[in-house]
Amino acid sequence: MLNFDFVLLHVADPLVSADFYSGLLGKPVVESSPGFAMLPLND
Repeated sequence: MLNFDFVLLHVADPLVSADFYSGLLGKPVVESSPGFAMLPLND
């Protein structure tokens, strides 16, 4: 199994994408601003 420290995605709307990935992965958004959002990969 692959173990990632981080994945960086360039998207048009980080906050909309953060909501999408948060729901998909079941992980909370831990930090955000208008141009940036961060979700944890591991517990």
